[in-house]
Amino acid sequence: MLTSLEIKTPTVFSAPFELSNASILSDPLQILNIDGLGPVDAAITSTPYATLDGETYVGSSVGKRNITLTLGLNPYWTEYSSSSDLRQLAYQYFMPKNEVTLIFTSTNLPVCEISGYVESVTPNIFSINPELQVSIICPFPHFQDVEFTVVSGSVTQRPTLTTTTIPYIGTVPTGIIIDFRRAYASSSQSVLQVINTTSKTESFAITTLVNSTYDVRINTTMGSKSALRVTKATQATSSVMSGVALASDWIQLYPGNNLFNASNTLDLVTWDVIYKTKYGGL
Repeated sequence: MLTSLEIKTPTVFSAPFELSNASILSDPLQILNIDGLGPVDAAITSTPYATLDGETYVGSSVGKRNITLTLGLNPYWTEYSSSSDLRQLAYQYFMPKNEVTLIFTSTNLPVCEISGYVESVTPNIFSINPELQVSIICPFPHFQDVEFTVVSGSVTQRPTLTTTTIPYIGTVPTGIIIDFRRAYASSSQSVLQVINTTSKTESFAITTLVNSTYDVRINTTMGSKSALRVTKATQATSSVMSGVALASDWIQLYPGNNLFNASNTLDLVTWDVIYKTKYGGL
């Protein structure tokens, strides 16, 4: 059950709006309804056969999300004495073209957020019950946790393999950041390999230097994929994409239990898997 909504812009951060009837009579701006919180429809692409019935599946994708808010205006005779005052208050958060982040609190999920851009703000100025309809377009359609989740473990020296189970409660896959560290000096490059097994197996391998001077950070998030060497003393980074094996998969976490193991040609390496859980709908 959704319990509250916070609205954040680059310049304004609202107090939480309670999504219940408990305080609706005293709230100057009231969230009367929210549409567009369910899963976004997928676009399924298929190609017809020339001589057979049916079509063959080519691929699918999920497009942008459109969230619409219905705001009630409830003037009271102190700070906001008219509907006009409250419209101006709402315009501080919602103005067409402006970026806005919606942060949802619920009883069954961690606090999660989604960002988008205000498409339209439509007031019914002359109604006996004044309201605002706000349309927000979210180019990235999934909700995600506000906070990162961190899972730590040790990289085993091949041929030994140790499996760590990472339970993922999200409903859509998510990219991860993998930080590799080694506390000992070494001038030898090593081969780091990461395997994740759910309904299918994905494998990522990179040949690079990881020692007491340099960490290695792999980011598999779509749109932000990278492989970096990080200098521990200064946090300066340099790309090591040239060391990534050509057949590598950019590993994702999938709904359910992910069987994760990391191995190396050297010993005494540790890892952190860092990610934000993503949800297709609330």
